[in-house]
Amino acid sequence: MSVRFKSFIIFVLLIAGLCSMPGQAVETLSSDKCLMSALQFSRRIREERGAPLVDDASLEIEQVFRPEVRGPVVKLPALEKTRKIEDLAELRIGTYNMENILERTGKWVRDNQGRFQGFFPHIKKEEVLLEGNVDTLLRANSDIAVLEEIESLRAIEELAAHPRLGNRYRAVLIEGNDERGIDIAFLVKKDLPLDLEIRSHREVEHIASNGLKEKLFSRDAPVALIRPKGADEESEPLMAIIGVHNKSQRNRSGDPLSYKKRRSQARELESMVRDLEKVHGADFPVMVTGDFNASFHVAPEYQEFRKNGMTDAFDLMPRPPPHDERVTQFFFPRDGERVASQMDVMALNRAAKENQLVRDVKVIPYLDQEGHVLSWPRSFKERKTRPSDHHMVSGVFDFRVLLNRISSSH
Repeated sequence: MSVRFKSFIIFVLLIAGLCSMPGQAVETLSSDKCLMSALQFSRRIREERGAPLVDDASLEIEQVFRPEVRGPVVKLPALEKTRKIEDLAELRIGTYNMENILERTGKWVRDNQGRFQGFFPHIKKEEVLLEGNVDTLLRANSDIAVLEEIESLRAIEELAAHPRLGNRYRAVLIEGNDERGIDIAFLVKKDLPLDLEIRSHREVEHIASNGLKEKLFSRDAPVALIRPKGADEESEPLMAIIGVHNKSQRNRSGDPLSYKKRRSQARELESMVRDLEKVHGADFPVMVTGDFNASFHVAPEYQEFRKNGMTDAFDLMPRPPPHDERVTQFFFPRDGERVASQMDVMALNRAAKENQLVRDVKVIPYLDQEGHVLSWPRSFKERKTRPSDHHMVSGVFDFRVLLNRISSSH
């Protein structure tokens, strides 16, 4: 076992320990103090063991195979009746891992060809949990919502047709690489005066830690190019949104906690951002948003990604909130205490930062039947009573900045 990996394991274990110290109040475990203690420990242990303070595999050469056609393309032109684009002052974007919409398979096993197959019958999602998902979407009121863990196109279309959503959304889903039915989907408001072109990247491959070629993205990394209603398909987009749902922290052959897999995914996401900037200019705003499946500000696999210019939208607010107000996911290890993380992120490139695109960002809390904010779950059992094991992140962005950029380029 390498010094680097030993340090990483100690670091992960310490997060759980720091967030469950005796004498601490349960509801204040994951705070700025907890996160900063974990960061300080990571820095100290790396210095003591002689490991670099950034990802020490930064010089490794990634073997990535990018076919000319990286996946299907879906075009979603604006409808005839929409808002006037000149009246659109802000664009509301959200990301939400819904932990499925209608149903999930009870257990998955691999067949003799290594493919996942449903072992137990499908389990219908409880109506009260689905209603909680819908309530979350309503309170976020996103113009564009990037959703993760969506089991099928039928499911996202049924969600879009839910009576409480008032027939206000259209749904897009391109099937990805995960056979368990946890794809990335988009909900787009019908009155939005914007055309979307969504490009899948599911066919990108790489050489994995076991030496075999495999699909790089666990699900996909669809790129949504956004243009004004009726714009030429070759015209300059307003911005790009890249949806993500990176690899979970399950162990893989030669890759404990799938750390290397997520690092490879982060590097390719960064490469995709740079490619977009080369085509559309260094001032082209790009957002990478979704479930990163590791604590964004702590995980070493995202150090390069952050260092090279991708910034958490929370940090671009006039008054960035403390880290305990950014928590989106709670993990309950079998032999440890609750771990609170910010796994769900809106990461923006330098152009978005320099153009002061961010107006507001917040985590959407869950509410009880009386409309009161629910406290953080104290156990795995209690977490299962929530609409999802993740919370939605909702952002408000200055649309006029986007519009002025392409207007000034003409």
